[in-house]
Amino acid sequence: RGWQDDVKRAEENYVKFPVLFDDHLAHMERQQASHNGDRRPFHKLDSLVASGLSYAGWQRDRSKAEELVGHRLDEFLEVMRKRQGLHVGDRSHRKLQALDALVLRGLSYRGWQDDVKRAEENYVKFPVLFDDHLAHMERQQASHNGDRRPFHKLDSLVASGLSYAGWQRDRSKAEELVG
Repeated sequence: RGWQDDVKRAEENYVKFPVLFDDHLAHMERQQASHNGDRRPFHKLDSLVASGLSYAGWQRDRSKAEELVGHRLDEFLEVMRKRQGLHVGDRSHRKLQALDALVLRGLSYRGWQDDVKRAEENYVKFPVLFDDHLAHMERQQASHNGDRRPFHKLDSLVASGLSYAGWQRDRSKAEELVG
């Protein structure tokens, strides 16, 4: 029944999401090749698995990878590589070294441990967000240490005599945005 469902899904994709149609056909071709014992489309995945994946959830990721094609597969294989690297303690990438350096300088603001975990997840899954998150952590620590420079405009506005109802709540929201 699996291939019939794939055909139905491909037809729906062609109508609703034509951009997904070619990817879906490639997926079906790969599934058929795998069913026939041809693992060539999964060579990179099989090599990665054979390298000794051991992080929690790698089997689930392997199954997910077998559903992907082309650049999506390559991107997901990189996610798997990064997860394995973190699992075995490989922190040699410059982004992780920058994070480690920030932690070593001393983080003490509330929630910094969660931010470190979020930074590591960004490194793995959303690398384009990593640098902004690291900068956010630096601003959070500076604010926690009493550095109000990022809030100069906000502090000037407050000093001008805000008196409308809810201005304190708005100030707090603005500080969260900057921090």
